[in-house]
Formats: sequence, structure tokens, C-alpha cells
Amino acid sequence: GDGDGDGDGDGDGDGDGDGDGDGDGDGDGDGDGDGDADCEVPGDCPETGQFCLVRTCVDGACGTAARDCSDGVDCTDDSCLGNDCVNSTNSANCPDPPDTFCDAEDGCGLPPDCFDDDDCPGADAFCAPETCVLGSCVQGASPCVAEDDATCTIVACDENGDGCLEPAIDDLCDDDDACTADVCDPDDPGAEAGTGCVNEGIDCDDSIDCTDDGCDPDTGCLNTPVDADCNDSLVCTGPDTCEPGTGCAHPGVSCGDDAYTCTVASCVEPTGCRQTPTHILCDDDDECTADSCDPLDAGADPLTGCVNEDIDCTDAVACTNDGCNPVTGCVNTPVDASCADAYACTTDTCDAIAGCSNTPVNAACSDGVACTTDTCNPASGCVNTPVNAACNDSLACTGPDTCILGTGCSRPAVTCSDDAFTCTVAECVEPGGCRQTEEDALCNDSNPNTTDVCDPATGDPVTGCTHTLTCNSLCNGAAATDCGPVACGYMLLAACLDDCGTATPWDEATMDCVDAVSLSNTCANFAALCSLVDSDPPDDIGSCPP
Repeated sequence: GDGDGDGDGDGDGDGDGDGDGDGDGDGDGDGDGDGDADCEVPGDCPETGQFCLVRTCVDGACGTAARDCSDGVDCTDDSCLGNDCVNSTNSANCPDPPDTFCDAEDGCGLPPDCFDDDDCPGADAFCAPETCVLGSCVQGASPCVAEDDATCTIVACDENGDGCLEPAIDDLCDDDDACTADVCDPDDPGAEAGTGCVNEGIDCDDSIDCTDDGCDPDTGCLNTPVDADCNDSLVCTGPDTCEPGTGCAHPGVSCGDDAYTCTVASCVEPTGCRQTPTHILCDDDDECTADSCDPLDAGADPLTGCVNEDIDCTDAVACTNDGCNPVTGCVNTPVDASCADAYACTTDTCDAIAGCSNTPVNAACSDGVACTTDTCNPASGCVNTPVNAACNDSLACTGPDTCILGTGCSRPAVTCSDDAFTCTVAECVEPGGCRQTEEDALCNDSNPNTTDVCDPATGDPVTGCTHTLTCNSLCNGAAATDCGPVACGYMLLAACLDDCGTATPWDEATMDCVDAVSLSNTCANFAALCSLVDSDPPDDIGSCPP
């Protein structure tokens, strides 16, 4: 009637009638039949033998479960591995910026400033090196300490010089006495013990003779002017005063003017003030008048005292027109026409001082031809005479040299005839005259291995040219890495000739000269050179075999 089908009436289906389902009939559920539970706490259960597998006690029955390695930090990946819990920080578990860094203790947050001392910018500083403390750079203490007991010095650290300094601070020695110079100098024999201060009286001498120099402790130096010390006993100076900072001042007496504008009041020792005529003050801007200051003259202006009289511009030269310009003054204009004579090639001029002159001028007869003699004949006019000798240039390659009236020197070039050879050029050369010049460039056969020379005596009967082969065993003096053409010779490494068969095997550092068949022979084409290698290297490496 229990509905489990086992016939025991307890409804657990094990047939023992105790209802715990273990089949032993004691009702404790452990299956041992004693009616007692296996455990009350996990410690009552046997060890699992595995760190990552822990004991459990559930409803009095022992069991096992995976060890919980959670560290309570959201961003760590927690797992059990071997005999340890592993809590690995994983910044990917953090949300979007700014909290992008996973810390093993604090979880997600901003990245730390540092992980070790080397991350701090001031780690290498001398004066206050920085260290990394809990992710932040912390400035350390200065290594500098005071070396003396003077209160007027302070300890400072020179980062650039990597050293400690104790600069003296004069302001720390102020004794509130304006009559002393306050200096911090602990090394001075007169320095005050404990402070290092030196308070010496200041020099108030201002180097000005007319002041009394003293000092007030509250205000400092006093330099009192004494005017009496500046009396120079002169009538025209005064008042005589002593000015602070500059010394004696003698501004001078001011004299009053009289009624005339052309006089200047001035003071003259030892009499004093007087009126001095000043002619420049009478300038009327008219160069045709003589201007003077003379108030006593009958013609003087009653207000200015000036006299302005017309000047005489007559120069006693018959060929000039005499007048006056108010801006420039006297004008004595020469008139050449007044001096005209009957001669065609004379220059008729009027000199403002000497008067008329009538001078024959050969240059007036110049025909523009350098080889003619140009003269002025007062009776007949110009004469232009050709002079052939003036055209002689003493050169063999010009001639004949003649002077042609109207055109000048004629020096036609001498024409030289060519000879039968194509490499010679007919030319006229001073001082000998015509000759045949041999031109090597006209013999160039475009072959770099020949020397091309124009020599009609030994050369081709038509061209006059000779072409001499210049190939021989030449050393180019190149470095061991060079392997290129120089004229017809090459400097080769023995390494270039390793495959030359029977060629004597030389040391790889040895270089020697070989003849080149053409300018195309290089290390890349060493096979063409193998037959040319001197199998008996010279004793003097670097020289060519004879």
C-alpha cells in the first residue's frame, strides 16, 4: 500500500522498510546497517589525496567536490592547477576605458604609474631619486646634508653637476643697519660664529668734492651738498650750487637783450653782460647784398640794427656779361662769341678771369683715323696726312701694312698653303710665319690600346699618322678587392684564378699582374685570362714580370 512496488510499506523502493533507501534497514542511509551517520563535518571524511579535490559531508554522507579557488577579484581567471590555486590577472575581463588594467588585489582600474623603480622618470636622479611604491613613483630624500653650522647657508643639490652645494644667502645676514654691508661668508675670519655673517661698515664716499659724506643707520649714506664749496669767483657763472650726484653746477648769468634784433646779449669776463653784434642775424636771403649788424650806421634799420647794401659785381673782363642773382650772388657770364676770330679750326673762348683766347686745336681736325696726322692751319683749315709707319704691327702674318685716308690701317692676313698630309694644318704663326702644324687629334682611330701621333716623317704617306699599340703588363696598384681594367693590364686576386687548371696555386692574399687580351676581361670572365697567368710569380709581389 506504499506505492513503490517493493512490498515493505515504506515507499523508498529498497524493500527494507526503513525508508532511507540504502537497503540495510537501520534508517541512517549509510548502508552499514548500524543506524549511525558517516560524518557530521567534512573533516570526518577520509583525505582525497588531491589538492584540487576536497572532502564534503552532505546529509551525513562523505563525498568530494572541486576546490573553490576564487580570490574575490572579478578580473582574475581562477583555477586549480596541481597543488596550487592559480589566480591570473586578465585585463580583457575589465570594462571599457578608463578602467582597462586588472590588478591582482584591487581588480579593474587605471594602469599604475610604475611596476618597478626603472619605470619612474626620476629613478636615475642624483638629488632625489624616485622609487616605485605600490604602483606610484615617490620622490626620495636628498643625499645632501649641511657641512657647517652657519645659519646663512642652505644645503642645495646640483642635479646637473651631481653634487651638493651650500650657497651663501646674504639676505639671511641683514642686521637692520643701513650703514653695513651684510654678506654671508662663513670662511671670513671676521664672520660671526654660528651665523657665518660679516657685517662691515659701508663706504659712503660719493667722490663728489662739494658734499659732506656720512651715514644714517635707518636710511643709509648721506651726501649733503655744500654750495659754498662750488664758488668759482667768476662774474658770468652762477648761481654756483652743489648738485647731488653730479657735483658743482655753474649755469651761467642770463643777460637781457637790447632793442636791436641783430645783437646778442652775452656775458664776458671780467666785466659781465654786453651786447655783441651778430652779422648772421642780418642775413636777408639776398646774395646781392652785403649784410652786417651795425646799429650806429646811418643806414641801419631802426628795429633790427642791420645794414644791407648792394654789392658791386663788375669783374673788369670785357667778354663777360656782369649781373647778380639774388639766390646765387654775382653772375659773370662768359660770352664766347665776343672772342670770335677769322680762323676755322681755332677754339674761341671767353674765360671769366683771363678773358678771350683763340687757340688752334688739332683735335678739331680729327678725321677719326688713328694713322693720320691731324693739324690745324689757321690760314687754310684742317690737314689730315696718312702715315703708313703708324700701321706697322711688326707681325709676319699680316701685310702689307698701309694707312688709307678715311678708313685707317689695312693689315690683310697672310694666306698659307696646305701640304699633302691630312693630319697637318697650314697656319701662320708668329714670329716665323707660315708653317704646317701636326695635330695628333686628327689621327684618333678610336682604339684605346693605341697611341695616335701625327708624324709625316714616319707615318702614313697620305695621312701622316702613326698608331702604336700600348698593351703590356701593367700593375694598377688597386686594392685586393679590385678586378678591373687599367690600360691593358689587370691586378687580379689569386681567388679569381682558382679554376685555371695547371696555374701555380698562389696564396689568396697574393696579387699579381696579368696581360689582358681586351678591356672586357674581368673576374667574371676569368677563363679568358687563364692562359695568360704567369705560372712563376715574381719574387717582388705587386710588380709586373719583365
